[in-house]
Amino acid sequence: MEWKIHEREGQGGDDSGRPWQTELRVIFPGLGTVRAQLRLAAGHVSVNLLAEEGETVLRLEEGREQLSEGMEAAGLRLAGFRVTHVE
Repeated sequence: MEWKIHEREGQGGDDSGRPWQTELRVIFPGLGTVRAQLRLAAGHVSVNLLAEEGETVLRLEEGREQLSEGMEAAGLRLAGFRVTHVE
């Protein structure tokens, strides 16, 4: 597993609206390697998933609604969701 977190500078010197970006790379036994790039700003989360296996892309896309519901339960709004197949 590999995990990176980046805090971006807020606008106007206000720390409360600082966006965060994180990237996580995990090798799952049944899915292969998946990289997740998440960006959080003002209670909105954008998720970009990159998978090496075509079947994994389909499985991740099928989980979008469940992810959105889980984020909303945590007080966050899923602002963007993309799954990409990468070699």
